[in-house]
Amino acid sequence: MGGKLSYPRDEIPADKTFIVTGGNTGVGYQTAKGIAKLGGRVIIACRSEERATQALEKMQKEHREEVKQERQTQDEAAKKANPPPAATKDTPKPPATGDKDTTGEGSGDKDTAEASATKDTEEASAEGQTTEGKEEKEPIASADKEDSSPPEDDAADDIQPLKVEFMKLDLASLASTMEFINAYKAKGYPLHVLICNAGLGLVPFQKTDDGFELQFQVNYLSHFLMTLHLLPLLRESAPNSRIINLTSIVHTSGTFDLKNMQGELSYDRIKFYGNSKVYQIMNMYALNRRLKDSGISIFSVHPGYVDSEFSRGSADSKLHSFVESVSQVLHIKRNVEDGAMTSLVAALDTSYDGRSALYLKDCKVANASALARNTEKQEQLWDYSLDCLKDHITEDLLKDLHLPVPAAKDDTPTTDEAKGEAETKPETPNKSEEPTSTQDEAKSKSEEEAESKPEEKTESKEEVEESKADEDDKSKVEEVESKPEEDTEAKPEAESESKVDEKEEEKKEESEDQSPTDEGGDTKTDEEQVKSEEVKGDEDKGQEDGEGE
Repeated sequence: MGGKLSYPRDEIPADKTFIVTGGNTGVGYQTAKGIAKLGGRVIIACRSEERATQALEKMQKEHREEVKQERQTQDEAAKKANPPPAATKDTPKPPATGDKDTTGEGSGDKDTAEASATKDTEEASAEGQTTEGKEEKEPIASADKEDSSPPEDDAADDIQPLKVEFMKLDLASLASTMEFINAYKAKGYPLHVLICNAGLGLVPFQKTDDGFELQFQVNYLSHFLMTLHLLPLLRESAPNSRIINLTSIVHTSGTFDLKNMQGELSYDRIKFYGNSKVYQIMNMYALNRRLKDSGISIFSVHPGYVDSEFSRGSADSKLHSFVESVSQVLHIKRNVEDGAMTSLVAALDTSYDGRSALYLKDCKVANASALARNTEKQEQLWDYSLDCLKDHITEDLLKDLHLPVPAAKDDTPTTDEAKGEAETKPETPNKSEEPTSTQDEAKSKSEEEAESKPEEKTESKEEVEESKADEDDKSKVEEVESKPEEDTEAKPEAESESKVDEKEEEKKEESEDQSPTDEGGDTKTDEEQVKSEEVKGDEDKGQEDGEGE
């Protein structure tokens, strides 16, 4: 697992505010405590007020004991670094009896002096007092008084309590999540760091009252809802405000299937846990693109395999039992203090200022799975998530955040969207072009008819000039063929044509005596008849073509 894990211990400004979901236990508890001990204000957001109250009392007690221990350690270190001067042990010299002896004075009193000295010594011993003992006992008694005296308790009273407080949040309910959001805004606190720590895993299939699979909503969706609504506060605290999602190495086993997001087709505990964790990372990338230059950084962190209450709902899982056994054999399980290290690095380390969309593991940057980094899938998840939250977010909210509104297309579509539009465009003709197309067709038709009429006229003249007899026969045949197609409206024309035929026969009998000029006149009448019949035939044909369309 690498070297010893650590996080920065720099003092945090008193007004800097953090939210830690699930901060009443496990990694969240240690994360909240670590931040609060450095001076930050921490909101512990969790479901049970009773458990939260117990956690807060425990945290405050641990804090006082740890401060006392730290002070004692510091004092001992200071004493070692600067030892006090050694105590003097001067012993008064005994009476100068020897001098008297050498001079020969008082020799008669020698025995008396020795006896007196012996007596004084015995009396001093009986009282437990010697000249040397008096000098040594006084500083010892003074030291004992300092170590066990009440002033030590007085010194402990100057330990400032941690600035931690509880707010109710049930991530299994979108309504409860919204209540927490509104209650937090009502407090008027700023928000510098949002730590989405709470989660559960390896639980049997359940659906929330909102209709979502439990792990999907608790681990991912409700945190996303919180993030959207708290973004304005994070922006006000920028630059270097942060969003931290607690993910897992199990995200590498996650999948993305829009048809089975809520276990509609199948459900597997660890697979859906992995899904919820990969969604957190995918959402990190998608949100980061939309928050460019906002001053808000987003991180996803893997705490490691931690000895906590996280999997308390999976005791009946054979897989959980197996993992527990393996972790004990390989010694890979971390305590909760080490498990919180990477979260604290993401929240506090100034070396990450201005950086974003990073996956952290063992307190350093690592690579997320290929699925987590798939941009197309990230955008699909984004759209799906907004649709899931449509009853709890508004268009105004998204517009204020400069985020695309689900009901409307973005002004700058993605490559896939542009491609889709290009493919569908030919299938839906432009309405403004439809009238033009119809007019062009009508114009083309009329031009064709207009061009055909002179040709017909020319051809009729040539045929009449070549042979009048052949033309007469031809006109009669065409007249007979056209009669069945004529309707009741053409009867007056038929009668008129009959009169013309009789007239033609009379003229035919006199044709031998007529001049060429007269032939031209007679030919003109035949030409008009042929023209009338042929034009009428074209009209009938046109009607049949129109019905066919």
